[in-house]
Amino acid sequence: MVTFPINMDIISPSVPENSFHSQDPIYSTVEKVTHWDKSVNSSQLMRDTLKVFEENHQTPGILVFEQQNLIGLISRERIYEKLGRPFGVELFLKENAKQFYEMLGVDTLVLPSDTPIDNAVKMALMRREESLYDPIVIQNSAGYRFISMSSLLVVQQNILQDLYSEIHKLSIIDPLTLVNNRRGFFNAVTRYMLIIRRFDLEYAFMMIDIDKFKDINDRYGHLVGDEVIRSVVRQITHTIREKDVLGRFGGEEFIVFLSDASKETALQIAERVRQSIAGSFHVVNGFQIHATVSIGISYSKGSNHTHDRLLTEADQAAYAAKNMGRNKVVVWDENLVQPRKKYRKNNTNTVIESQKNTIDQMLDGLLHMLYLRDYETKEHTLRVSEMALKLAKKVGGTDEWNESVRIGALLHDIGKIGIPDQILFKPAGLTEAELVIMKKHPEYAHELLAPISYFQHVLDIPFCHHEHWDGKGYPRGLRGEAIPLSARIFTLVDVWDALSSDRPYRPAWTKDAIRDFIMSQSGIQFDPALLPIFLENME
Repeated sequence: MVTFPINMDIISPSVPENSFHSQDPIYSTVEKVTHWDKSVNSSQLMRDTLKVFEENHQTPGILVFEQQNLIGLISRERIYEKLGRPFGVELFLKENAKQFYEMLGVDTLVLPSDTPIDNAVKMALMRREESLYDPIVIQNSAGYRFISMSSLLVVQQNILQDLYSEIHKLSIIDPLTLVNNRRGFFNAVTRYMLIIRRFDLEYAFMMIDIDKFKDINDRYGHLVGDEVIRSVVRQITHTIREKDVLGRFGGEEFIVFLSDASKETALQIAERVRQSIAGSFHVVNGFQIHATVSIGISYSKGSNHTHDRLLTEADQAAYAAKNMGRNKVVVWDENLVQPRKKYRKNNTNTVIESQKNTIDQMLDGLLHMLYLRDYETKEHTLRVSEMALKLAKKVGGTDEWNESVRIGALLHDIGKIGIPDQILFKPAGLTEAELVIMKKHPEYAHELLAPISYFQHVLDIPFCHHEHWDGKGYPRGLRGEAIPLSARIFTLVDVWDALSSDRPYRPAWTKDAIRDFIMSQSGIQFDPALLPIFLENME
């Protein structure tokens, strides 16, 4: 039988407004997967059909047509499995292709050529167990072709790898300027410093600050201001040396690391940067905008000074350049005025806003990757994050802690991207071996999020939301108040939402039934002190 899925658009993921880029690999379709188009007529004997496989060693199957109508697909594996049985050659080779296909009693899955990869994988894994690894037929305006299950899974794996690379890139690259952010900058500088300290080389830091940038934002708007920042970055990039490292320090501040550079060399490079920017206009939306920069330089050799000290010195030198009338280069020395508190205060909101934008983009990217694996989890994730935030506020947490609860709740199942599809989407109960693998998803979440500094403060929920009050949860078997409060809160809302939602194997529970179950688990799965607050909140 040939199976044509209906209403594929129902499970097609919507494209978020802040997609990584317009050609995001998430939206690759089965049209892009390596395919075959070998076919035979339904009346052709299996003896002749077998020759097609012998002449085409790579083809995983063969299409069977009756006139112009597709009968189905016979996989290579099934032919040789039947022929390998006692008297298989005598029994089957005399049949025609249609008879043989009907005798197999298999379903042929046919998908439109514009089916997204993730949907195709889900549909393929919904087939009967004996058909899971059969090839999949793809239909387009030109006719039919087919792809192997292994090719489809390889493409999906590549997509996930690409997404992981995008997430890593977002953790070290400033999204506005596409140069290093602070983390990326210091990662790059650390590699250089190993050589500098070993060979006692000279080096310098340049702190570059756009003068009166607030006036540009106030006069032309923040979108124009962003374009001015990009334009300044391009000028800096073209002026410094190829081996120098540029990073966005925050707001309109930038930092450059000059390796193997004397104080005189650093001053020459800084002057070139200053003159290049001061001698040009930035054309944005018809506006010709003139900008200047103030630059501070700190210098050292080998391991004489720490990064913190040198950055502070470069910062103070840049501040001195502003006090001297702006559009100047100043090399730090001990006679410079030390405090820079007032200027720092003015920049605080800009730096915080920049960091928040970075965190939001990285969060969107991680959730994007999760929804690629299991798009249906999106509504559940949004519901439990909202419920967890409400309960956190009832408990009386600070705004900062409440926000970490919200983000942790959104990412609670991020570790499931490391669980194989055949386990994650298995409709029936899991075996003991499969359950062991499924229980690893909190550890996978920790491995994914821990290296990202922005998400280290939200790890408690993704890592600990399956811990139980009595110590019989996983992955670490934490007991009582050793379980982070945010995880104890989330466990309650997660169970409530799971039981109040329909499942393929059961309808949703009533509120009374859920309340009775949760009360019965007081001191076992749940924190007894949280139950009254939670149940009152759910009224």
